[in-house]
Formats: sequence, C-alpha cells, structure tokens
Amino acid sequence: MEYRLLDDTGDLGIEVKGEDFSKLFENLGNSIYDIMLKREDVFISKIERDTLKEDSLEDLLIKFSNMIIYKLECKRFVGKIVKADFKKSKKFFVVDYKIFGERFVPSRHFIKNVFKAATYHNFEMVEDEKYKKVKIYFDL
Repeated sequence: MEYRLLDDTGDLGIEVKGEDFSKLFENLGNSIYDIMLKREDVFISKIERDTLKEDSLEDLLIKFSNMIIYKLECKRFVGKIVKADFKKSKKFFVVDYKIFGERFVPSRHFIKNVFKAATYHNFEMVEDEKYKKVKIYFDL
C-alpha cells in the first residue's frame, strides 16, 4: 500500500502516493479503510458506486476522503477494495469510484480507528513526473 502515517498532536495524518490521480484516489480510499479497520475481515458482497466533482483537486480529495468515512460511519458499509477513475473536465475535477465490500457486521469487523473528518489543516499536494502525492489530516 502506498501510504505512511504522519505524526500530529490530536489528529492522524497520512501521506499517500499514486503514479497518476486515479491511482492516488484508489490508494487514498484503501489507506483510509486500512487505518480504520481490519480489511482482511471484509468480504465482497456489494459494490457502492458514486461520482464526485469539485472546482479544485484539493476540495475533491477532501470530499472523497470524507465520503469514505461517511460510508462506514453513517451507511455502515465497510470497504475492502476501492477503484477510482479520475477525470478533469473544463470546469470540474471528477472522480468516479467503486467500493467493493459489505455491510458492517459488529461481530466480525474490528474498528481500529474512528475518523470524524478529513481537514484542510496542513493539507499538501505534490505532483511530478514520477508520482502524485497528498498529505491529509483527519480529526479523530
């Protein structure tokens, strides 16, 4: 997995890499699930699909991160694999994504960390020829 945890007082930060923006979104979603729960306990019996769009890439990454949290915390859906397709239109940044997983089962799914929300605090994005990288911090 292309991520590492970042130290921050009271918050949890992650640095995620991908060779393109589609892979960056996939790695971001998968890393959030990896940090929040034991993904090896998740079976694939359902697919959640959605499309998100924003005026800026920064806003889209934050919105996407918060949607992953929402799926678990509010819809009680746990993901094992996240797939994403990133596009930039003339006006918007767009990500179509699929989350392969299942409904949350308390007796089988162990929640390791509870995230409240992704924040703009210390948000950082780097883009070069080799990879795309983002640092995002989460309120716990």
